[in-house]
Amino acid sequence: MKQFLLLTLGLFLYNFTLVAQDTLPTPTKSIFSTLQDQEIINVTIETNLDSLINYRNRETYQRATFTYENRNGELITRKMKVKPRGKYRRKVCDFPTIKLNFSKKELKADGMAKYDDYKVVTHCLNDKKESKENVLREYLVYKMYNVLSPKSYQVQYVNITYIDSEGKMNRLKRTGFLIEDTGELEDRIGVEVHPEPKLPIDSFDIEQYNFVALFQYMIGNVDWRATPFVKNAKAMKVHGEDKYQLIPYDFDFSGVVGVSYMRIAEHLNQKNSRQRIFLGHIIRQRELKNNFERYETKKIELLDYISNFDLLPKPSRKSIRKYIESFYDDIADGVVSMM
Repeated sequence: MKQFLLLTLGLFLYNFTLVAQDTLPTPTKSIFSTLQDQEIINVTIETNLDSLINYRNRETYQRATFTYENRNGELITRKMKVKPRGKYRRKVCDFPTIKLNFSKKELKADGMAKYDDYKVVTHCLNDKKESKENVLREYLVYKMYNVLSPKSYQVQYVNITYIDSEGKMNRLKRTGFLIEDTGELEDRIGVEVHPEPKLPIDSFDIEQYNFVALFQYMIGNVDWRATPFVKNAKAMKVHGEDKYQLIPYDFDFSGVVGVSYMRIAEHLNQKNSRQRIFLGHIIRQRELKNNFERYETKKIELLDYISNFDLLPKPSRKSIRKYIESFYDDIADGVVSMM
């Protein structure tokens, strides 16, 4: 009888705990999802611009504030830290790409979700027209992959005003976009990102690997790899599965974007920035048949998305659409260009 009472009490306490957990308020809004309430949003980043621009090779953060207007028209200002990021772009850009880090403690106090790290793709070059075109083209590439796969980084386009906290530099008004926090991505799609850089090819889901390789081929990007060391992609596992999959990012060296500072991949015998080279893992091209079919099912939706992407001027959209159509000509013939 005593054992029965203890068991009953234990079950009651367990169920009570579950009910209590269910009734606790769950933060649903992150910094990023709040910004996604609007198609284009204006933000202000205030920090020591001289330090950010001219001492870009450091890995330390500096103090900053981040201000944006929410959907109710209220100005929200949050303290944060910012630092330069990236390897090649911080060498060649007039303005480096940056990483934002918000205070988890302050986010929690405001009832916000815990996600606190966001990469920002900035304008890079001082030339306003060229920089805006580059930013929008790369932003479009991210959105194209969103169309093709839910296992992808979400992005948010922003108009950014940079203010020098020291008052020594003029404010800058440029375009850019934020990339979703990796932890936010993990929780959103139910995956775990691999923390180690080195993985053998047989540790990957080869069909998904080739799905990503086809996307890179479609946009004309060879600036990536997955093995032995991951570059410009995240290796992740879906919960309950054994094989790794890939989530690509960083597309400025693609043929679709075509930045002026692009390096041609001479080691792959690439002749120009729009030349496609398939870097997947296959023995026979017919192994790509299933992935060809998956891309075909998305053809109309993808091409329509490009045509309707009115942030870019019509001639740019027309050029990009023509380039993507040539990819579909390739897979209709069942052939991709190998190394």
